[in-house]
Amino acid sequence: MTTRAALIWLVILGLLIGAWVTIRTPRAAPAPARTVALLPVDAAAVRSITFDWPSGQHATITREPRTGLWLATGLVKEFQAAPWPTVDGRVQAAIRILRETSGEAIAETSSATANGVRLTIDAGTTHTLRFDAAPLGGSIGVEVESQGSTLRTRVSAELATLFDAAAVASWSQSQLFPGGTDAATQLHVRSGDRSATMRKAAAWTLVDPPSPADAEAVRKLTTRLDKLSLSPARGDATAALGEVSIEQEIRGWNGDTVRRDRFIRRVELLGAAGIDASKVSLRLSADLLAADSATPITLWGPIVAQADAAAFADISADPAAYTSRQILSLPLADARWLLASREEGSGELQASKSLEGWSVVRAGSPWTSLDPRDLVPAVRWLVEGKAESVAFNAPPGRQKLGTIRIGPDEAAAVEVDVGVVPAEGNRPQRISIRVGPRWLSDGSAVAFRSVETLLGPSDSK
Repeated sequence: MTTRAALIWLVILGLLIGAWVTIRTPRAAPAPARTVALLPVDAAAVRSITFDWPSGQHATITREPRTGLWLATGLVKEFQAAPWPTVDGRVQAAIRILRETSGEAIAETSSATANGVRLTIDAGTTHTLRFDAAPLGGSIGVEVESQGSTLRTRVSAELATLFDAAAVASWSQSQLFPGGTDAATQLHVRSGDRSATMRKAAAWTLVDPPSPADAEAVRKLTTRLDKLSLSPARGDATAALGEVSIEQEIRGWNGDTVRRDRFIRRVELLGAAGIDASKVSLRLSADLLAADSATPITLWGPIVAQADAAAFADISADPAAYTSRQILSLPLADARWLLASREEGSGELQASKSLEGWSVVRAGSPWTSLDPRDLVPAVRWLVEGKAESVAFNAPPGRQKLGTIRIGPDEAAAVEVDVGVVPAEGNRPQRISIRVGPRWLSDGSAVAFRSVETLLGPSDSK
Protein backbone atom coordinates (compact mmCIF):
# COMPACT_ATOMS: atom_id res chain seq x y z
CA MET A 1 0.00 0.00 0.00
CA THR A 2 1.37 3.37 -0.96
CA THR A 3 1.93 6.08 1.55
CA ARG A 4 -0.87 8.14 0.02
CA ALA A 5 -3.37 5.30 0.28
CA ALA A 6 -2.44 4.72 3.89
CA LEU A 7 -3.07 8.36 4.70
CA ILE A 8 -6.47 8.25 3.04
CA TRP A 9 -7.49 5.21 5.09
CA LEU A 10 -6.30 6.90 8.29
CA VAL A 11 -8.42 9.95 7.48
CA ILE A 12 -11.47 7.77 6.82
CA LEU A 13 -10.87 5.83 10.04
CA GLY A 14 -10.60 9.08 12.00
CA LEU A 15 -13.90 10.31 10.56
CA LEU A 16 -15.65 7.04 11.46
CA ILE A 17 -14.30 7.13 15.02
CA GLY A 18 -15.41 10.76 15.38
CA ALA A 19 -18.91 9.96 14.14
CA TRP A 20 -19.18 7.01 16.52
CA VAL A 21 -18.09 9.12 19.48
CA THR A 22 -20.61 11.84 18.53
CA ILE A 23 -23.44 9.35 18.33
CA ARG A 24 -22.53 7.68 21.62
CA THR A 25 -22.03 10.88 23.62
CA PRO A 26 -25.31 11.82 25.49
CA ARG A 27 -26.67 15.27 24.78
CA ALA A 28 -27.67 17.58 27.59
CA ALA A 29 -31.51 17.78 27.87
CA PRO A 30 -32.99 21.22 27.18
CA ALA A 31 -34.01 23.16 30.28
CA PRO A 32 -37.74 22.49 30.95
CA ALA A 33 -40.11 25.39 30.34
CA ARG A 34 -41.40 26.91 33.56
CA THR A 35 -45.10 26.30 34.13
CA VAL A 36 -47.19 29.17 35.41
CA ALA A 37 -50.32 28.18 37.41
CA LEU A 38 -52.97 30.90 37.43
CA LEU A 39 -54.18 30.01 40.93
CA PRO A 40 -51.78 27.69 42.82
CA VAL A 41 -53.96 27.29 45.93
CA ASP A 42 -56.71 25.01 47.18
CA ALA A 43 -60.23 26.12 46.23
CA ALA A 44 -61.38 26.00 49.85
CA ALA A 45 -58.75 28.58 50.77
CA VAL A 46 -60.22 31.29 48.52
CA ARG A 47 -61.86 34.02 50.62
CA SER A 48 -62.60 36.70 48.04
CA ILE A 49 -62.17 37.73 44.42
CA THR A 50 -61.94 41.37 43.41
CA PHE A 51 -62.55 42.44 39.80
CA ASP A 52 -61.30 45.68 38.26
CA TRP A 53 -62.50 46.27 34.71
CA PRO A 54 -61.10 48.73 32.16
CA SER A 55 -64.37 50.72 32.34
CA GLY A 56 -63.61 51.62 35.94
CA GLN A 57 -66.25 49.26 37.34
CA HIS A 58 -65.19 47.44 40.48
CA ALA A 59 -66.75 44.42 42.22
CA THR A 60 -65.78 42.11 45.06
CA ILE A 61 -67.18 38.66 45.84
CA THR A 62 -66.54 37.46 49.39
CA ARG A 63 -67.30 34.13 50.99
CA GLU A 64 -69.39 34.48 54.16
CA PRO A 65 -67.81 31.83 56.42
CA ARG A 66 -70.84 30.73 58.50
CA THR A 67 -73.48 30.49 55.78
CA GLY A 68 -71.07 29.55 52.98
CA LEU A 69 -72.74 32.08 50.64
CA TRP A 70 -70.68 34.21 48.25
CA LEU A 71 -71.75 37.85 48.70
CA ALA A 72 -70.99 40.39 45.97
CA THR A 73 -70.79 44.16 46.03
CA GLY A 74 -70.72 46.21 42.84
CA LEU A 75 -72.31 43.62 40.55
CA VAL A 76 -75.88 45.00 40.48
CA LYS A 77 -75.93 48.74 39.88
CA GLU A 78 -79.43 49.16 41.36
CA PHE A 79 -78.17 47.68 44.64
CA GLN A 80 -75.24 50.13 44.59
CA ALA A 81 -72.75 49.14 47.29
CA ALA A 82 -75.14 46.81 49.13
CA PRO A 83 -73.97 43.16 49.20
CA TRP A 84 -76.10 40.55 47.47
CA PRO A 85 -75.51 36.78 47.06
CA THR A 86 -74.20 35.17 43.89
CA VAL A 87 -74.91 31.75 42.45
CA ASP A 88 -72.55 29.54 44.42
CA GLY A 89 -71.99 27.08 41.57
CA ARG A 90 -70.75 29.78 39.20
CA VAL A 91 -68.20 31.15 41.66
CA GLN A 92 -66.96 27.65 42.45
CA ALA A 93 -66.72 26.82 38.74
CA ALA A 94 -64.67 29.98 38.09
CA ILE A 95 -62.27 29.11 40.92
CA ARG A 96 -61.94 25.55 39.61
CA ILE A 97 -61.16 26.79 36.07
CA LEU A 98 -58.47 29.15 37.39
CA ARG A 99 -56.92 26.35 39.45
CA GLU A 100 -56.86 23.95 36.51
CA THR A 101 -55.44 26.45 33.99
CA SER A 102 -51.71 26.89 33.52
CA GLY A 103 -49.31 27.85 30.74
CA GLU A 104 -45.63 28.10 29.95
CA ALA A 105 -43.79 31.15 31.22
CA ILE A 106 -42.89 33.50 28.37
CA ALA A 107 -40.47 36.36 28.16
CA GLU A 108 -42.66 38.71 26.14
CA THR A 109 -43.94 41.89 27.72
CA SER A 110 -47.02 43.86 26.84
CA SER A 111 -48.22 47.28 27.83
CA ALA A 112 -51.73 45.98 27.21
CA THR A 113 -51.85 44.35 30.65
CA ALA A 114 -52.85 47.71 32.12
CA ASN A 115 -55.97 47.76 29.95
CA GLY A 116 -57.43 44.31 30.66
CA VAL A 117 -59.46 42.95 33.55
CA ARG A 118 -57.57 42.47 36.81
CA LEU A 119 -58.47 39.76 39.34
CA THR A 120 -57.15 39.95 42.88
CA ILE A 121 -57.72 36.73 44.78
CA ASP A 122 -57.37 36.49 48.56
CA ALA A 123 -56.62 32.95 49.66
CA GLY A 124 -54.62 33.76 52.77
CA THR A 125 -52.01 35.05 50.35
CA THR A 126 -52.75 37.48 47.52
CA HIS A 127 -52.75 36.36 43.88
CA THR A 128 -53.22 38.91 41.09
CA LEU A 129 -54.05 38.13 37.45
CA ARG A 130 -53.80 40.90 34.84
CA PHE A 131 -55.24 40.02 31.45
CA ASP A 132 -54.27 41.76 28.21
CA ALA A 133 -56.91 43.99 26.69
CA ALA A 134 -57.20 41.89 23.51
CA PRO A 135 -56.38 38.32 22.42
CA LEU A 136 -53.84 37.41 19.80
CA GLY A 137 -54.28 34.34 17.60
CA GLY A 138 -56.77 32.57 19.90
CA SER A 139 -54.74 33.17 23.05
CA ILE A 140 -54.40 36.03 25.46
CA GLY A 141 -51.53 37.14 27.60
CA VAL A 142 -51.90 37.19 31.36
CA GLU A 143 -49.52 38.41 34.01
CA VAL A 144 -49.55 36.31 37.19
CA GLU A 145 -48.32 37.83 40.41
CA SER A 146 -48.19 35.19 43.11
CA GLN A 147 -46.08 34.32 46.13
CA GLY A 148 -43.58 37.10 45.55
CA SER A 149 -42.94 36.50 41.86
CA THR A 150 -44.42 37.93 38.66
CA LEU A 151 -44.52 35.78 35.53
CA ARG A 152 -46.25 36.05 32.21
CA THR A 153 -47.98 33.35 30.18
CA ARG A 154 -50.59 32.88 27.48
CA VAL A 155 -53.88 31.03 27.88
CA SER A 156 -56.99 30.44 25.79
CA ALA A 157 -58.70 33.72 24.93
CA GLU A 158 -62.02 32.21 26.06
CA LEU A 159 -60.81 32.36 29.65
CA ALA A 160 -60.77 36.17 29.65
CA THR A 161 -64.37 36.32 28.40
CA LEU A 162 -65.49 34.44 31.53
CA PHE A 163 -64.39 37.43 33.58
CA ASP A 164 -65.67 40.39 31.60
CA ALA A 165 -68.13 42.63 33.43
CA ALA A 166 -71.31 41.27 31.78
CA ALA A 167 -70.33 37.65 32.39
CA VAL A 168 -69.54 38.18 36.08
CA ALA A 169 -72.75 40.23 36.54
CA SER A 170 -74.69 37.11 35.52
CA TRP A 171 -73.36 35.38 38.63
CA SER A 172 -75.72 37.53 40.73
CA GLN A 173 -78.45 35.49 42.43
CA SER A 174 -81.98 35.84 41.01
CA GLN A 175 -83.69 33.88 43.79
CA LEU A 176 -85.56 35.90 46.40
CA PHE A 177 -84.28 33.47 49.04
CA PRO A 178 -80.64 32.70 48.18
CA GLY A 179 -79.55 29.41 49.66
CA GLY A 180 -82.99 27.83 49.20
CA THR A 181 -85.31 26.33 51.80
CA ASP A 182 -83.95 22.79 52.19
CA ALA A 183 -82.23 23.58 55.48
CA ALA A 184 -84.96 25.89 56.82
CA THR A 185 -85.88 25.42 60.48
CA GLN A 186 -88.56 28.13 60.68
CA LEU A 187 -90.97 29.74 58.21
CA HIS A 188 -93.00 32.87 58.83
CA VAL A 189 -95.73 34.35 56.61
CA ARG A 190 -97.53 37.60 57.46
CA SER A 191 -100.22 39.53 55.61
CA GLY A 192 -101.73 42.52 57.39
CA ASP A 193 -102.67 41.38 60.90
CA ARG A 194 -102.66 37.66 60.04
CA SER A 195 -99.57 35.53 60.37
CA ALA A 196 -98.45 31.90 60.38
CA THR A 197 -95.20 30.61 61.84
CA MET A 198 -93.97 27.04 61.38
CA ARG A 199 -90.97 25.52 63.12
CA LYS A 200 -89.15 22.30 62.29
CA ALA A 201 -87.60 19.87 64.75
CA ALA A 202 -88.34 16.22 63.97
CA ALA A 203 -91.33 17.47 61.95
CA TRP A 204 -92.94 20.79 61.07
CA THR A 205 -95.29 22.23 63.69
CA LEU A 206 -97.34 25.41 63.87
CA VAL A 207 -96.06 27.77 66.58
CA ASP A 208 -99.24 29.72 67.31
CA PRO A 209 -101.56 28.10 68.02
CA PRO A 210 -99.39 25.04 68.77
CA SER A 211 -100.52 22.39 66.30
CA PRO A 212 -99.07 19.74 64.00
CA ALA A 213 -98.37 21.17 60.58
CA ASP A 214 -99.51 19.72 57.28
CA ALA A 215 -96.23 18.47 55.78
CA GLU A 216 -97.58 18.66 52.23
CA ALA A 217 -98.80 22.25 52.67
CA VAL A 218 -95.39 23.28 54.05
CA ARG A 219 -93.64 21.48 51.19
CA LYS A 220 -95.76 23.39 48.66
CA LEU A 221 -94.91 26.65 50.40
CA THR A 222 -91.15 25.99 50.38
CA THR A 223 -91.31 24.87 46.74
CA ARG A 224 -93.05 28.10 45.84
CA LEU A 225 -90.55 30.18 47.82
CA ASP A 226 -87.63 28.46 46.05
CA LYS A 227 -89.10 29.48 42.69
CA LEU A 228 -89.59 33.16 43.51
CA SER A 229 -87.25 35.35 41.48
CA LEU A 230 -86.51 39.07 41.49
CA SER A 231 -85.62 41.92 39.22
CA PRO A 232 -83.50 44.76 40.65
CA ALA A 233 -85.21 48.10 41.30
CA ARG A 234 -84.79 51.31 43.24
CA GLY A 235 -87.16 52.51 45.93
CA ASP A 236 -87.68 54.30 49.19
CA ALA A 237 -88.47 53.02 52.66
CA THR A 238 -92.15 52.07 52.92
CA ALA A 239 -94.19 50.28 55.55
CA ALA A 240 -94.49 46.59 54.70
CA LEU A 241 -97.92 45.14 53.93
CA GLY A 242 -96.72 41.58 54.40
CA GLU A 243 -93.62 39.50 54.99
CA VAL A 244 -92.17 36.08 54.29
CA SER A 245 -89.11 35.02 56.25
CA ILE A 246 -87.01 31.87 56.44
CA GLU A 247 -84.84 31.01 59.40
CA GLN A 248 -82.06 28.44 59.32
CA GLU A 249 -80.07 27.12 62.24
CA ILE A 250 -76.36 26.93 61.48
CA ARG A 251 -74.36 24.71 63.80
CA GLY A 252 -70.66 25.00 64.46
CA TRP A 253 -68.14 24.40 67.20
CA ASN A 254 -67.14 26.80 69.93
CA GLY A 255 -64.29 24.89 71.50
CA ASP A 256 -65.87 21.68 72.77
CA THR A 257 -69.44 22.96 72.67
CA VAL A 258 -71.87 23.19 69.76
CA ARG A 259 -72.84 26.73 68.79
CA ARG A 260 -76.16 27.47 67.11
CA ASP A 261 -76.35 30.60 64.98
CA ARG A 262 -79.56 31.78 63.32
CA PHE A 263 -79.54 32.82 59.66
CA ILE A 264 -82.71 34.81 58.83
CA ARG A 265 -83.74 35.91 55.32
CA ARG A 266 -86.69 38.29 54.89
CA VAL A 267 -88.79 39.44 51.96
CA GLU A 268 -91.19 42.26 52.82
CA LEU A 269 -94.05 43.12 50.46
CA LEU A 270 -94.34 46.89 49.97
CA GLY A 271 -97.21 47.08 47.47
CA ALA A 272 -98.05 46.95 43.78
CA ALA A 273 -95.57 48.23 41.21
CA GLY A 274 -95.81 48.97 37.53
CA ILE A 275 -98.56 50.58 35.51
CA ASP A 276 -100.69 47.43 35.42
CA ALA A 277 -99.79 46.35 38.98
CA SER A 278 -98.37 43.11 37.58
CA LYS A 279 -95.31 43.56 39.81
CA VAL A 280 -94.92 43.87 43.54
CA SER A 281 -92.25 45.93 45.26
CA LEU A 282 -90.15 44.06 47.80
CA ARG A 283 -87.59 44.83 50.46
CA LEU A 284 -84.94 42.14 50.94
CA SER A 285 -82.68 41.66 53.93
CA ALA A 286 -80.79 38.98 55.83
CA ASP A 287 -79.22 38.83 59.28
CA LEU A 288 -77.02 36.41 61.15
CA LEU A 289 -77.80 36.13 64.86
CA ALA A 290 -74.63 34.67 66.33
CA ALA A 291 -74.99 32.53 69.44
CA ASP A 292 -72.28 34.51 71.21
CA SER A 293 -73.61 37.97 70.38
CA ALA A 294 -76.81 39.92 71.03
CA THR A 295 -76.19 42.17 68.00
CA PRO A 296 -77.38 40.90 64.59
CA ILE A 297 -74.84 40.83 61.77
CA THR A 298 -76.35 42.26 58.57
CA LEU A 299 -75.50 40.07 55.59
CA TRP A 300 -77.47 42.03 53.01
CA GLY A 301 -80.16 44.64 52.73
CA PRO A 302 -82.37 46.39 53.03
CA ILE A 303 -82.51 46.14 49.22
CA VAL A 304 -85.53 47.10 47.12
CA ALA A 305 -86.46 44.79 44.24
CA GLN A 306 -89.51 43.67 42.27
CA ALA A 307 -91.17 40.35 41.49
CA ASP A 308 -94.26 39.09 39.69
CA ALA A 309 -97.31 39.82 41.83
CA ALA A 310 -98.95 36.57 40.68
CA ALA A 311 -96.17 34.58 42.36
CA PHE A 312 -97.42 35.73 45.77
CA ALA A 313 -101.13 35.29 45.06
CA ASP A 314 -101.53 31.85 46.65
CA ILE A 315 -99.09 32.27 49.55
CA SER A 316 -101.41 32.29 52.53
CA ALA A 317 -100.85 33.88 55.93
CA ASP A 318 -103.72 31.87 57.44
CA PRO A 319 -102.33 29.42 60.03
CA ALA A 320 -105.08 26.95 59.14
CA ALA A 321 -103.64 26.69 55.62
CA TYR A 322 -100.56 24.97 57.07
CA THR A 323 -102.24 22.98 59.83
CA SER A 324 -102.50 19.22 59.62
CA ARG A 325 -105.94 17.81 58.83
CA GLN A 326 -104.93 14.44 60.24
CA ILE A 327 -107.14 13.91 63.28
CA LEU A 328 -104.48 12.47 65.59
CA SER A 329 -100.70 12.33 65.41
CA LEU A 330 -100.72 8.87 66.93
CA PRO A 331 -99.18 5.76 65.37
CA LEU A 332 -101.89 3.16 64.77
CA ALA A 333 -99.84 0.59 66.70
CA ASP A 334 -100.07 2.83 69.79
CA ALA A 335 -103.86 2.90 69.73
CA ARG A 336 -104.42 0.07 72.25
CA TRP A 337 -106.70 1.62 74.87
CA LEU A 338 -110.02 3.38 74.25
CA LEU A 339 -112.69 5.01 76.39
CA ALA A 340 -115.77 6.59 74.81
CA SER A 341 -118.64 8.41 76.50
CA ARG A 342 -121.78 10.03 75.11
CA GLU A 343 -122.75 13.58 75.98
CA GLU A 344 -126.27 12.69 77.14
CA GLY A 345 -124.91 10.04 79.52
CA SER A 346 -125.55 6.40 78.69
CA GLY A 347 -122.58 4.72 80.29
CA GLU A 348 -119.20 4.29 78.69
CA LEU A 349 -117.41 2.05 76.25
CA GLN A 350 -113.99 0.81 77.30
CA ALA A 351 -112.02 -1.39 74.95
CA SER A 352 -108.45 -2.64 74.71
CA LYS A 353 -106.35 -4.17 71.98
CA SER A 354 -104.15 -7.24 72.28
CA LEU A 355 -102.45 -9.50 69.76
CA GLU A 356 -105.82 -11.12 69.15
CA GLY A 357 -107.45 -7.77 68.32
CA TRP A 358 -109.91 -5.45 70.03
CA SER A 359 -112.04 -6.64 72.93
CA VAL A 360 -114.72 -4.82 74.94
CA VAL A 361 -113.88 -4.39 78.64
CA ARG A 362 -117.22 -2.80 79.53
CA ALA A 363 -120.02 -1.22 77.55
CA GLY A 364 -123.12 0.85 78.30
CA SER A 365 -126.47 0.42 76.61
CA PRO A 366 -125.62 2.15 73.28
CA TRP A 367 -122.87 -0.41 72.62
CA THR A 368 -124.60 -3.63 73.67
CA SER A 369 -124.66 -4.92 70.10
CA LEU A 370 -121.16 -3.70 69.19
CA ASP A 371 -118.97 -6.19 67.35
CA PRO A 372 -115.36 -5.49 68.51
CA ARG A 373 -114.15 -6.12 64.98
CA ASP A 374 -115.99 -2.95 63.90
CA LEU A 375 -113.57 -0.97 66.06
CA VAL A 376 -110.72 -1.69 63.63
CA PRO A 377 -111.85 0.64 60.78
CA ALA A 378 -113.30 3.19 63.23
CA VAL A 379 -110.03 3.51 65.17
CA ARG A 380 -108.05 3.65 61.93
CA TRP A 381 -110.16 6.61 60.76
CA LEU A 382 -109.74 8.35 64.12
CA VAL A 383 -105.96 7.90 64.12
CA GLU A 384 -104.99 8.06 60.44
CA GLY A 385 -107.96 9.78 58.82
CA LYS A 386 -107.79 13.27 57.35
CA ALA A 387 -110.65 15.68 57.85
CA GLU A 388 -111.98 17.76 54.97
CA SER A 389 -111.13 21.07 56.63
CA VAL A 390 -109.53 22.58 59.74
CA ALA A 391 -110.06 25.85 61.62
CA PHE A 392 -109.22 27.41 64.98
CA ASN A 393 -112.73 28.31 66.07
CA ALA A 394 -115.87 26.28 66.65
CA PRO A 395 -118.27 26.00 63.72
CA PRO A 396 -121.63 27.74 64.31
CA GLY A 397 -124.44 25.50 65.52
CA ARG A 398 -122.18 22.67 66.64
CA GLN A 399 -123.75 20.08 68.93
CA LYS A 400 -121.48 17.94 71.07
CA LEU A 401 -122.01 14.16 70.78
CA GLY A 402 -119.40 12.83 73.15
CA THR A 403 -115.76 12.36 74.11
CA ILE A 404 -113.23 9.73 73.06
CA ARG A 405 -109.93 9.08 74.80
CA ILE A 406 -107.43 6.88 72.97
CA GLY A 407 -103.78 5.95 73.33
CA PRO A 408 -101.36 3.20 74.36
CA ASP A 409 -102.84 3.26 77.89
CA GLU A 410 -105.05 5.40 80.10
CA ALA A 411 -102.20 7.63 81.31
CA ALA A 412 -101.00 8.51 77.80
CA ALA A 413 -104.42 8.77 76.16
CA VAL A 414 -105.37 11.77 73.99
CA GLU A 415 -108.83 13.31 74.32
CA VAL A 416 -111.01 13.96 71.27
CA ASP A 417 -114.18 16.04 71.48
CA VAL A 418 -116.72 14.82 68.91
CA GLY A 419 -119.76 16.75 67.71
CA VAL A 420 -122.00 17.31 64.74
CA VAL A 421 -122.83 20.43 62.73
CA PRO A 422 -126.39 20.39 61.33
CA ALA A 423 -127.05 20.89 57.64
CA GLU A 424 -127.53 24.50 56.59
CA GLY A 425 -128.52 25.67 53.12
CA ASN A 426 -126.39 23.83 50.58
CA ARG A 427 -123.96 22.67 53.25
CA PRO A 428 -124.68 19.11 54.39
CA GLN A 429 -124.43 17.82 57.93
CA ARG A 430 -120.87 17.02 59.03
CA ILE A 431 -118.90 15.61 61.91
CA SER A 432 -116.92 18.15 63.98
CA ILE A 433 -113.87 17.02 65.93
CA ARG A 434 -111.88 19.12 68.35
CA VAL A 435 -108.29 18.14 69.17
CA GLY A 436 -106.41 20.79 71.15
CA PRO A 437 -106.87 24.14 69.39
CA ARG A 438 -107.94 22.52 66.10
CA TRP A 439 -111.54 22.15 64.95
CA LEU A 440 -111.74 19.57 62.16
CA SER A 441 -114.78 19.01 59.96
CA ASP A 442 -115.58 15.89 57.94
CA GLY A 443 -118.82 15.16 56.12
CA SER A 444 -117.75 11.82 54.66
CA ALA A 445 -119.71 8.60 55.11
CA VAL A 446 -116.62 7.07 56.74
CA ALA A 447 -116.65 9.78 59.40
CA PHE A 448 -120.32 9.24 60.28
CA ARG A 449 -119.94 5.45 60.28
CA SER A 450 -116.86 5.61 62.52
CA VAL A 451 -118.49 7.99 65.01
CA GLU A 452 -121.57 5.75 65.18
CA THR A 453 -119.32 2.80 66.02
CA LEU A 454 -117.32 4.69 68.66
CA LEU A 455 -120.20 6.57 70.31
CA GLY A 456 -123.10 4.29 69.49
CA PRO A 457 -126.07 4.92 67.18
CA SER A 458 -127.36 8.51 67.13
CA ASP A 459 -130.18 10.40 65.59
CA SER A 460 -127.62 12.90 64.22
CA LYS A 461 -126.79 10.80 61.15
